[in-house]
Amino acid sequence: MKALPKSNTLLFSTLLLLNGCFQAADEVNESPIETSVILAKVNNQVITEKNVALVINQTFANNPMVTNNPEIRKKILASLVASKAMNEVMLKELDQEQINDIKIRAQHYQEELFVKAYLQQHAVPEPVTSAMINDYYHNNLEKFGKVDVKIVEVLQRKSKLNENERDAILTNLATINVTDNWQNFVENQGKSLSLSYIKTKFYPGIFDKEVSDVIETLNVDENSKIVFVQGQPYIIRVIAVQTLPAKPLSSVSVTIRKKLAALQLKKAVKESSKQVIEKMDVVYMELDD
Repeated sequence: MKALPKSNTLLFSTLLLLNGCFQAADEVNESPIETSVILAKVNNQVITEKNVALVINQTFANNPMVTNNPEIRKKILASLVASKAMNEVMLKELDQEQINDIKIRAQHYQEELFVKAYLQQHAVPEPVTSAMINDYYHNNLEKFGKVDVKIVEVLQRKSKLNENERDAILTNLATINVTDNWQNFVENQGKSLSLSYIKTKFYPGIFDKEVSDVIETLNVDENSKIVFVQGQPYIIRVIAVQTLPAKPLSSVSVTIRKKLAALQLKKAVKESSKQVIEKMDVVYMELDD
């Protein structure tokens, strides 16, 4: 059998899938009275102008250039004929359990279409206003970059200490703790200790975990004990906390609007579902354990 071109294969598969859904749905419930022009019959199963138009609209989004193209319509009709034929054959080849499974799946698909139509008509979300965007922004500034950052001073040595060097730093620890200007200390008394001085904003990941964990616990003007990471000493002090501002509202308002629109739709769907269930006689049956 000669293989179809890739474009024709894709079109053929799409049409079969769509028509299969429509055909399966027809098997679940009694078909409505058809008043459309009949274009073909397959063992008394009719294919109408409406069937072809539906597939065109579903597949090509009402593109008038396609809708009015006779060649496209012929291909779609041929695909629907093939689909009907396959349906007829499989109804004879499949056992009843397989047929019932297809009918159940078709029923679920049909219900999805009704649900979609219901929600489009009844679940109308409340419009997102500028006031809602403004409130969400100011109540969630941390989501847009506002954060408190600790400013830290760190005395460190990038090599392991021998026993004498370790004792020397421990001896000077009391002096370090009462010294206000650590940078000056390093440039003078600290030279013999081979310590280096760093002043930086603290962000997660900038230091080893052991050092970061200590910084997290420190308050302003609080010094740490000596922290050793792989034999290298660190002494840390938090000197200030700086609040970094959030991104301006103008740069994030579109993002907020999309998020609120989704939340409004979810809220509308939930309320609509609640209302329709209240109108029904719903009984939940206990399931066996």
